[in-house]
Amino acid sequence: MRALTFLIAMLITVMAHAQFLVLPLEQPNLDAQRSGRVEALLRLPDGRFMVGGRFSRLGNQSSNGTARLLEDGSLDTSFSAPDVGNAHDFALDSLGRLYVMSTNRLVRLQSSGALDPSFPLIAPTPFGSFRELELDGDQLLVAGAFTSLAGVARSRLAKLSLSGVVDSAWVPEPNGIVLTLRAPGNGFVYVGGAFSQLGGAARIALARVAITGAGAADVWNPLLASGAQVRAMDADASALYFGGEFFTVNGSTRTRLAKVNLQTAALDPTFIATLNTPPDLIAHNAGSIYLGRDSFAFNVSSTAGNLSGVRLARLSANSGAVDVGFNPFADTQPSETASVLTAVLSDASGRLFVGGDFASLSAGNVRLGLAALNANGTVDALSALTEASEAAIWIKLELDGDGGAFAHSNARRINGSVRRDLVRIQSNGAIAAGFRPPNVPIRAFALDRGQAIYIVDDSARQIRKIDRSTGDPIAGFTPISYSNGVGNLEIAGAHLYLYGSFTLNGVTPSLSGYARVSLASGLVDTAYRPQPSNGFGISQTLFSAGNNALILVGSFTSIDGVPRPGIAKLDGTTFAVDSTWNPSFVGGNPQFAAADEFGGVYISGNFTSVNGSSCRAPAKLLAAGAGVLDPTFSCARAPGIASRLALNADALYAGSADQLVRFALNEGGTLDPNWSATVNFPGLQAADAARVYVLGSFTNVSGVARTGLAALPAIARPFANGFE
Repeated sequence: MRALTFLIAMLITVMAHAQFLVLPLEQPNLDAQRSGRVEALLRLPDGRFMVGGRFSRLGNQSSNGTARLLEDGSLDTSFSAPDVGNAHDFALDSLGRLYVMSTNRLVRLQSSGALDPSFPLIAPTPFGSFRELELDGDQLLVAGAFTSLAGVARSRLAKLSLSGVVDSAWVPEPNGIVLTLRAPGNGFVYVGGAFSQLGGAARIALARVAITGAGAADVWNPLLASGAQVRAMDADASALYFGGEFFTVNGSTRTRLAKVNLQTAALDPTFIATLNTPPDLIAHNAGSIYLGRDSFAFNVSSTAGNLSGVRLARLSANSGAVDVGFNPFADTQPSETASVLTAVLSDASGRLFVGGDFASLSAGNVRLGLAALNANGTVDALSALTEASEAAIWIKLELDGDGGAFAHSNARRINGSVRRDLVRIQSNGAIAAGFRPPNVPIRAFALDRGQAIYIVDDSARQIRKIDRSTGDPIAGFTPISYSNGVGNLEIAGAHLYLYGSFTLNGVTPSLSGYARVSLASGLVDTAYRPQPSNGFGISQTLFSAGNNALILVGSFTSIDGVPRPGIAKLDGTTFAVDSTWNPSFVGGNPQFAAADEFGGVYISGNFTSVNGSSCRAPAKLLAAGAGVLDPTFSCARAPGIASRLALNADALYAGSADQLVRFALNEGGTLDPNWSATVNFPGLQAADAARVYVLGSFTNVSGVARTGLAALPAIARPFANGFE
């Protein structure tokens, strides 16, 4: 009995000193996916495909970036390669054995995906990386940033046997980076990159080396000019097609794309096409050349016409004439990422598989990372086609007055449905089907609660105003045009604040970096021109209504020439820096802030003292007076909080590297022992009386699966289950 009494007493003591773990609410629980990055495709003899790159999911199955697809495009679940992820290149030898290259290893896999124990793991050293893999007969050719392989000194380019032994006699030793290789089966490997010496001879950006022998440069030489660079190439039976940063080949004008004879290096005089930027993909298929580019659109000019803003182009392998009718990404937004990095002819029907970092194709078709195209460039209706994706990043969330919220991400599918950028989350956690903002890249947004939403339309370079219920543009609001980029929007008081590298159009004198717009009139306040010390150092603007003051937070050390430690108070009418409000910090300046309606300014950061007093974040400054600490809010605590803050009437919520905690406002800012949640790297966004929303790169909250976005009950009672 005495023992039982002791155990009960101990349990009561533990419970009294423990923080209760708060579980996330059942909703929202959103599966938000964006495009992965497919960097390698290889068609196998039986019609299946190897696919590699940087993605965490293929279809509905988790993936480490190395996988196999069936001929119909569905995932081959009999293949698993746990020992090599993020495949960058593939090769298949005459015995059907598969070699897989990632950035930091080269392995051979069995048909199941398991490592082939008869082939050693080859790693680039020291601290090197692999870039290209080619196979010629019984030789493996590898390029990358390394100085040794398997203990043999080798710089940037090496040859290995199919048993993984480095050929000690083959020593090309290029003096610059190798960007691309091609071994077309004629006994040579063609090497492209940014070098001026290779195989003991002067060779600029492009050379040919015999597979056998000592790795000396062959006499074959297209004579590129000094400073040239070759980024991509492919070959057919008689010709090499290559692209890069060059303007002459063999003394003749060629702008970033050329065709030369495989045996003589003679320039093909009939193949003429001009690019405005170097290609990252050249793929030869059935009499055509396909060109792709990483991250940016490009222009192609030829005798058959021109294509501008293209993501994937098809040219005649004979003449270089561009196929103006082939443009699978024709109506994607210019500012939207749509990289095409790899392509392979899939079957006898001429269907083309392409991979890259893209989400949208023409006619509103959405494919994440992988697409099958018909011969005319339209999206093939291959129902089993697997998409390559990864978890979307949630960027910002703002609460509306009816229990709902608006959330911004780079998602292209949410819970399996096509959605993009900005969604409305209803009070029950579901995505509102009726809210459909313009189908444009939305860089940022701000919510005028209960009224409207302002968005940054990155394609039109405009600030637009849309209806909070439907997403439709609001009539009567004149969009605000800018050049360069607006990175964030924020509403404080009666104004919309703009941040970024922008310059507003039509404003004289020029207004850049920071601006504000009246919510009532929609007009730019041309008098608001704060000048932080380092140009673009303001990250937050708060409005203290009772003091008619703006509180600016950022990385600055001065505002308008007045020294201030990352936080400053401005007069709300004249914008003059308050000469008396000047808190001081030791250990670090404020990083984030939140303001209440009573003149309190809560700050986070790594500081250890404020105004000479020992203090750890979160701390509370008074907006009135000299910027002193509020004596009723204690900041005598353990090392502080550097995350965003969320505030409601009862509590201040904050995060550390792996935890969310709550500070009770009615108890002097003490840590609430009845509320905490485990979250990796939380970015707290908003709180009201019912919920606390958190965004971040996490995959669970308090051990419950949630990806990047979750809501927790804003209550201080253990074992409560929220508001479902």
